[in-house]
Amino acid sequence: MLAVENYYARFSVLLSINDNLINGYVSSRCSVVLWDRIMKKMTFSFIWFVSFLLLLLVGDQFLLRYPGKDLPLLNDFQQFYQDFRQRLIKLEAQRSTPPKDTATTVEEVLAIHVQEVTKATSAADEIRYLYLDDHGTLNFADRLDEVPPVFRHSAKPLEQ
Repeated sequence: MLAVENYYARFSVLLSINDNLINGYVSSRCSVVLWDRIMKKMTFSFIWFVSFLLLLLVGDQFLLRYPGKDLPLLNDFQQFYQDFRQRLIKLEAQRSTPPKDTATTVEEVLAIHVQEVTKATSAADEIRYLYLDDHGTLNFADRLDEVPPVFRHSAKPLEQ
């Protein structure tokens, strides 16, 4: 009886080893199949992405180079697209260039701030005037000296 139990134990160990080998092969085979599917989908997506970019490039070059002068709608669309494209390029160029007047010290920052304040106060000091002429039309003047002497008594300063 001991021999049968010993044989059964050895056989079950062999079965478990064989089962593990088979399951390992199946799981590795499944992962290979799954990996192949994923790679096929990624390759397919990449091919579509590259095709889309090539189609955009062809459309871009068509709108830039095709002489569509005899077709009014195409000509208008080409002018719009060329203007739009130039504005986008200029916008990106403006974004990438740093501002020219960059202050590095506190004194430079204060000097720039003082210049801005003096410009703002000088603009605020200029009072514009509103007056009516003899035809009843409204006229504007930047200074009281610009108002004709006849209408100076009726000229009123504009509030900012």
